Amino acid sequence: MRNLKKILALVLALVMSMSLMATANAFTDDANVDATYDEAVTVLSNLKVFQGYDDGSFQPKGSITRAEVAAIIYRIATGDVTDSQVGIYADYNKFDDVKSTSWYAGYVNYCANAEYIKGYDAKTFGPNDPVTGYQALAMILRAVGYDKNGEFTGSSWQVQTAAVGKQLHITDNVSAGTLNTAATREVVAEILFRSILVPQVTYTPALGYQSIGVSTSGNVWTGWFVDNASIGAETFGLAQTTGEITAIDYHDGLTVFTPVNDNNTLITRDSVGVINTAADWTKIGYAAYAYTVPTANAKTRTAVSDVVVTGDSLGTSTNGTSFANLTNKNSGSFVSEVASNVRYYYNGVECTAQKAATAAGNVGVKVDFIDNDEGGMTEVVAITAYTTAYVTAITNENNTGYQGVQANSYYLNNIAVKADNLVCADALAYQDLVTYVAYDNVYYVTKAPLTQDTFNRINRATVGGASYMYVIGETEYLVSAKAVKNELTSANLGKGFDVYTDPYGHIIYAAPTAANYSYMFVLANDHTVATTGLTNARIVNTDGSIADVSINFNGIVEVNQLAGHMYGYTV
Repeated sequence: MRNLKKILALVLALVMSMSLMATANAFTDDANVDATYDEAVTVLSNLKVFQGYDDGSFQPKGSITRAEVAAIIYRIATGDVTDSQVGIYADYNKFDDVKSTSWYAGYVNYCANAEYIKGYDAKTFGPNDPVTGYQALAMILRAVGYDKNGEFTGSSWQVQTAAVGKQLHITDNVSAGTLNTAATREVVAEILFRSILVPQVTYTPALGYQSIGVSTSGNVWTGWFVDNASIGAETFGLAQTTGEITAIDYHDGLTVFTPVNDNNTLITRDSVGVINTAADWTKIGYAAYAYTVPTANAKTRTAVSDVVVTGDSLGTSTNGTSFANLTNKNSGSFVSEVASNVRYYYNGVECTAQKAATAAGNVGVKVDFIDNDEGGMTEVVAITAYTTAYVTAITNENNTGYQGVQANSYYLNNIAVKADNLVCADALAYQDLVTYVAYDNVYYVTKAPLTQDTFNRINRATVGGASYMYVIGETEYLVSAKAVKNELTSANLGKGFDVYTDPYGHIIYAAPTAANYSYMFVLANDHTVATTGLTNARIVNTDGSIADVSINFNGIVEVNQLAGHMYGYTV
C-alpha cells in the first residue's frame, strides 16, 4: 500500500501543481475563519485536499465527520486531489458499517488498509460520527508514521496522542480542553496542516521512532543525516519558502524571496520567484515566507498560502528629520540603530546609503527601519519618495482632458500611464491631485484628500526638517517637500483654505478657498414690503428654479428697478 501511495503521488503531482491557485481562501464565508487557523484552511484548500461546500462556503465552525477526515487524509497521502483513483478501494469492505456503495467507502477503506484509521472495534468505524480532535490527530499521526508500537491503542491512547501532538508543536494553536469534543472544520484543518509539515518517522524496536535518515546522492551515501521528508513535501513538494522580499512583479503576481546569510548579505543565486501572490511592492526589504509547491521552472514556485511578513518595522519617519538624528541614540528623534552592514532600498530598488540619507531629510519621504531577525536592530532601511502630479488627461471611453493621445491611459503631469499599469484604490478624475510611486513601470497612485478649514496660525516646528508648522482648523501640518502650491503666509491668516495632503498627512497644496460665484435673473423687486432695509425680490437661479430672496443692493432701490436684469453674486 505504501508503494501504491508513492506511485499515485508521482502520477498526480504534475497535474495537481498545474491547477493550483495560490491566493487567500476564496470561500464565501472566509471572514468567519479564525485568524489562527486561516493559514491552515488556505493551504489545504489550495492544495485541494480540504474542500468547501457546493454553495461556496467552508463552514469553519461546523462539525466534520470521521469519514470526511478519512477523505482528506486519503488526498494528503496519495495526492489524488481529484479523487480519480479512490473507487479502486470501495469494495475492500474493512468495516461492516462502510458499504461499498457509500460515497466514503474508498476513502475509509484506503486509510484502514494503510492503518491510518481504526474503528471503534474491528467491524465498526462510525463514518458519520463527528470526529473529535483526538481522533483526527491520531489518524494523521499514523500517516506520519506513529502508532507502530501501538501507543495510540488502549485506555491511555488519548494521552499518548496529545503528548506526540504537543511534542511536534502540531497542537500549539489548539486548546487541549477541546480535543475530546467534536472538532470544528477549522480546527481539523489546523491539526492536519501542522502534521503534514513535520518529518515522517520510521520505527524499530531498538531505536524507537526516528525522524532523520542518511543523505544520499544517487545511491551513494554522503554521510550526512537529514530530516525525513514531511508528508506535504513527499506528496506535493510543499515547502516554506523564506527570505527577504527583494522584488515583485505586479502583473505576474510574483514575489521574489532572497535568502540572507549571517552577515546580512543577500544570497542572490538562491533567489526564488513565487507566483500567484498578491504582490506588494511596499513590503520589499521585509523578511517573509509563503508555503509553496514546485513549478516546471526550478527557480519558480507556486504559492498555496498568503505571503506572511515576519520582519518588523521598528519605526518610521516622514517629517524630514535627518538620517543622522534618526539613528543617533542621543537625539530626541531617535528611531533605531542600524547594523554595520545595513541594506537600503529606494522605492523598491536597492540603493546607496548616501541616496537614502539625502532623501530622508525631506518632509514627505518615508523612512522605514526594518528588523528582520528579531534582534532589535535595523538590517534594512526602506525609503519611499513619491512624486506629486495632476491628472492632466484621461483617455478612455469618456475621452477626458486634453493632449491625451495614448489610448486607455491616465496622464500624470503629461506622463502617459496605461490603465493596466496604474494601481489606485480610488476612481480618478481629470485635474485630480495625486501622489505616486513608479516601480517596475507600474504606477502606484494615491488620490490626495481635500480638507477645507480656517488657516489659524503658524508655529515654529520643534521636530523634523521643516522650520514651521501650519494650523488649519485645529490640526497642525507640515508642508511636504513635494508641495505644488503653498500660500500659507501670515497675510492669509484667518482665511478659509483648501488643503490637499499626501499619504502621511503632509500638505502638498494649500491655497485660500475660492469664492463660489453664481448668477441670478431678477423678475421683480419691491423694497416697500421689507422691514429689514433690504429689497424683496423674485429671481430665477442658474438651474432654472425660481426663488424669493432678500437683496442688499447698497442703496435705495425703487420698485422693480432690478427687474429684467442679471446679477452676479458670491455665496
